[in-house]
Amino acid sequence: MADDSDDAGVLFKGKDFFSVCVRWVFARKALEDEDEAFIESVHNDVHAVYPHPKHALRLLGVTLGASGVVVAADRFFPDKWLPVTAAILATTSLVLSETHCCLKLLRRERLYRSNLESLETLVNQRETLKLLIKKSLRVIQEKELISRGFAIISGETPVSRLEQSSRISQRQCPSLRRLIFHTAKQLTIRFREATVNLIINYPLSEEIDASNHYMAFIPLDVFGPLFNAESEERLQELTENYSLASLKAVVQLCHLQSSEYIRRILLGLSHVLQCTDRPLIYESFIIAFKEELASLDLLSPVSQLERSLQLHRYDFQQRSANRSEVKVESQMKNVYTAVHSLSLHLQAALARGVPTGPRLKWKAR
Repeated sequence: MADDSDDAGVLFKGKDFFSVCVRWVFARKALEDEDEAFIESVHNDVHAVYPHPKHALRLLGVTLGASGVVVAADRFFPDKWLPVTAAILATTSLVLSETHCCLKLLRRERLYRSNLESLETLVNQRETLKLLIKKSLRVIQEKELISRGFAIISGETPVSRLEQSSRISQRQCPSLRRLIFHTAKQLTIRFREATVNLIINYPLSEEIDASNHYMAFIPLDVFGPLFNAESEERLQELTENYSLASLKAVVQLCHLQSSEYIRRILLGLSHVLQCTDRPLIYESFIIAFKEELASLDLLSPVSQLERSLQLHRYDFQQRSANRSEVKVESQMKNVYTAVHSLSLHLQAALARGVPTGPRLKWKAR
């Protein structure tokens, strides 16, 4: 978070809000490679920086200057009230104007800080969701390998290929598979709709908002019939009961779509990329920025997936522990049987050897 605070501090030292958000998102690696390259190409072409004048210092200077003018007018024209009154009115007007500019700047900076916090929240939730999905897929893979008798579990084992050679009814973690698929599917649709709404409500220049630059304008039918399945049975049939291959495909599509949404959010923060015929778009977008991000709150899917992952992990650990206990008990029982058998054999040998000793001794005489 040190980097985040540094970026926020730079924002109020003259850097424009678009540059600050871009550098923060890049530092978090929150964009896919293509989206990051698109932002870089645009950001390198945008050299306009919107410096924030130090209104506080200007206000202080104007106030001191105005006070000096009033004192000088009163000193040089002690018996004439008109010059003194004119000086007071002029300086008061100037001070009020600078005060208004200063307050306006403070409100804008407060709005920028709030918007930056909203962007951080969305990016953090997205990264948390990606991590939970990755861990969930790993748990499913581990269970699939263990169910097939693999003693050594490695990420290089082709689990998807093994699933193709097995019966669909033998899939491990069916509820977790279903949750991952439906979560990724719903979020993909939500991010698509949110991206299209941004383009419609807060348009940028034509070369930025061209339809061939966005996956959101590609019909869902192009990605297969998964998004148009009318029933759960049909969906299970299409995905082969939520195979790992289908899960990874829809998850990757969700990541690409969410990255595209963040890219469009960042582009909307640039003054230079705005439509020239609608100059007030930027102001309305900055004001509605927080609400736009809040509409895509990922806290609910994150909590659901985290809860399901914990349950499956606990069940997996419990079964592994039970298998280990049974195996240890079985091994201990076998060791006890072997030791007990050896003890009986030694006792029998000793019993046979005791009467033989005196006879051998007598014959030796």
